[in-house]
Amino acid sequence: MTADDAKRTVIQMGKKLLHTKLTVRTWGNVSVRIDSENYAITPSGRGYENLKREDIVVLNINAPDTFGAITPSSERLLHAEIYKTNSQAKCIIHTHQKFASACA
Repeated sequence: MTADDAKRTVIQMGKKLLHTKLTVRTWGNVSVRIDSENYAITPSGRGYENLKREDIVVLNINAPDTFGAITPSSERLLHAEIYKTNSQAKCIIHTHQKFASACA
């Protein structure tokens, strides 16, 4: 998968989560593995409905604290660990669903 493909998939998933009401606003995060070394992840604090490809952050699985001007999700370390320990993981979706969060 290319970085552009991964970014497009992250955006599509984020919008689908909103549309299906599996999350609201920026509650949660989405990432997609690009290859054995890299993954794309949603930015911190930005609504899914207006995301553009340039908003999605590409990180190295082994160095997820190295990034540019856009801050990635605060869950980037957890995503990196999952990708490192499970080579079969291709995508991670972490949501804070309204009713599940209320119950918790």
